[in-house]
Amino acid sequence: MARSKQDWTQAKFERYLKEGRGQGSGKDYQPWIKIQDFPSKGRVSRPPGWKTNREHHLLSDNEKRLFYVFEWSDTIVDIREQFPLIDLDLAMSIAEEIGINPHFSQTIKNQFT
Repeated sequence: MARSKQDWTQAKFERYLKEGRGQGSGKDYQPWIKIQDFPSKGRVSRPPGWKTNREHHLLSDNEKRLFYVFEWSDTIVDIREQFPLIDLDLAMSIAEEIGINPHFSQTIKNQFT
């Protein structure tokens, strides 16, 4: 369980990109957020994927249920959980459209404004 400070900074964003998080497909995909990145009192799981041949990082029971639906669907060919919206303008417009006011550290906010 991670016990570090959870603020998003430009350095953390760049480190995640350099690590290859949120990139790749199939067996080579790495989720943007991993289970060990955040402390949790909830239930998380890391089931193996038959389609992707890798471990998936699921942060809730609902994510796990949806994962199994996707895993058994013949129309789904790849599963990429915790997929990032790296385009901040797109992410902000989606948040505004559904009525969410996201909070960013000043460093990240200045980078994209």
